[in-house]
Amino acid sequence: METAVDFERALEHADFGKFNIFLIIFSGFVMTNAHLETASIGYILPTSQCDMDWSIQQRGILSATGFFGMVISSYFWGVLSDTTGRRRTMRITLILGFICSIISSFSINFWMFFTMRLLNGICISGGGA
Repeated sequence: METAVDFERALEHADFGKFNIFLIIFSGFVMTNAHLETASIGYILPTSQCDMDWSIQQRGILSATGFFGMVISSYFWGVLSDTTGRRRTMRITLILGFICSIISSFSINFWMFFTMRLLNGICISGGGA
């Protein structure tokens, strides 16, 4: 029969080392990326109001697009990372998210920006899975 072990003793047996520190730092960068991508739309839309001439409804849709992409793809990325590995899934989604973010910065109309922000939202949720 197993006995209860306190937290400090469990940490001693877990061999907390350089890999764990690297993993915590890398995870922090991934979460920072997700937060910056979702929060940046709040700064982009007011400044692009004059350049793109988008209506308030279009700006509202664009504000929700990234979050919608996260919601519809979270389960998929969770299953994929469980079956193929988290490292591979994070690598793919971070690269794809970076590409979508760069392309969205060169968008010339509403639908291109909408599509790229949706794909970016889909990719962002893969890093958190």
